[in-house]
Amino acid sequence: NGLFLLGANYLVTSIVLCCMMLFLIDKKFDMAALWSLIGSVCSLFGLMHNLKLGLLVSKNDAGWRFCVAYASCATLFLLLHAAQQYDYIDPPRDKDAKYRDPTIDVDVTDLSPTISDRKQNLDNE
Repeated sequence: NGLFLLGANYLVTSIVLCCMMLFLIDKKFDMAALWSLIGSVCSLFGLMHNLKLGLLVSKNDAGWRFCVAYASCATLFLLLHAAQQYDYIDPPRDKDAKYRDPTIDVDVTDLSPTISDRKQNLDNE
């Protein structure tokens, strides 16, 4: 029954889970917590993981169970964000960080020869 409920209203579920994962990969834990809270509210009202709409808080409804799960994830993400603020976890990545190696501190402009350097090398040969 759980796998069926995971696939119910799959479009909203996919959006929320993908946004959570994207922000986790980028180490933006506060935004991941926000999307987890959005998932919590959506699952409580039946927009995710359920076939009927409404406040799903009765004993047999799965909406409140998914709501608690998403709220627990949000709590974990907020704890990770707090640890990040105290420098226990690396800060979020820059947009240009994927092109740089953090272990090497080299200025790329120093490595590429200019046109005048090339001309001097040709004149010396």
